[in-house]
Amino acid sequence: MIKGGLFFVGTDTDVGKTYFACRLAEMCAASGISVGVYKPTASGLAIDSPASDPYLLRQAARLDVPLERVCPQNFLAPIAPPLAAEQEDRSVDEELLLSGAQWWFENCSFLICEGAGGLLSPLSHGWCVLDLVQEIKLPVMLIARNKLGALNSILLTVRALEESGMELEGIVLNQLPQDIATTLSVVEGNWRLLQHWLPHVRLFRDIGQWFDSQLPSKSNRS
Repeated sequence: MIKGGLFFVGTDTDVGKTYFACRLAEMCAASGISVGVYKPTASGLAIDSPASDPYLLRQAARLDVPLERVCPQNFLAPIAPPLAAEQEDRSVDEELLLSGAQWWFENCSFLICEGAGGLLSPLSHGWCVLDLVQEIKLPVMLIARNKLGALNSILLTVRALEESGMELEGIVLNQLPQDIATTLSVVEGNWRLLQHWLPHVRLFRDIGQWFDSQLPSKSNRS
């Protein structure tokens, strides 16, 4: 049985965090796992927009809960949450970031949490994503675009995670459609260099590989 949860963190914004978080939520729901989805804060769209991260996460997990449970602090402006909040004469409530997660810990067996932007992206005027990771204490799944220049962002993020003492569950190297022109030598070269520089970290091409690795082997099920 898959229990606990994962905190999805990106090397940057628009690297595929929501896509893979939704993919995992779909697999959990289809397997009968009591899954929760949590986006502590988001900005850029109305929370009930079918294109918003909270809406997509709730849909993927097949949940019938208020969107405010998925994302208790949503702002309209497509900028960093603390700045988006200021435009609405609001501020990001750090206690609410934590209490929102606690509700899910009490109401599901596996929590999928998705950050905003990269590991050091500000969530409030006092906290960045890393601070919330340290408070919630879920293993991190790092999502990165597999393109030229990705290695520096990945290695810097991993170093920051390890120095903070947080657990890195693995890295998903995401091949985005806009990066389709990236040569095979770069794509495979990134993979080989990460295996060299991070031999202790598991690499995945899709979140489904991680999910399958958590299920009992056929021999154990027979």
